[in-house]
Amino acid sequence: MYLDLCLTLRPQLDREKVLTKGKEVTGKLLIELQVRKSTADGKGAREFYTELTNPLPGWEGEIRDLVLKKKLVGVLVGTPVHFT
Repeated sequence: MYLDLCLTLRPQLDREKVLTKGKEVTGKLLIELQVRKSTADGKGAREFYTELTNPLPGWEGEIRDLVLKKKLVGVLVGTPVHFT
């Protein structure tokens, strides 16, 4: 099984592409989000969000299991109770 052989999962990024097109793509994303919010386009916003957050093919299974296995527990912040 792949999980037994691989203990880490590292994404590969094309740094040159990020440096040349990253600002443009991020700008388009922010504009799209602002337009959806400003026009109260609920249906369009839901479709946009679903498409944007839909996992890539192959995500289900071993990759998802590995990510969940490596997931860190969140920090719980609490306030002590003070009695006067």
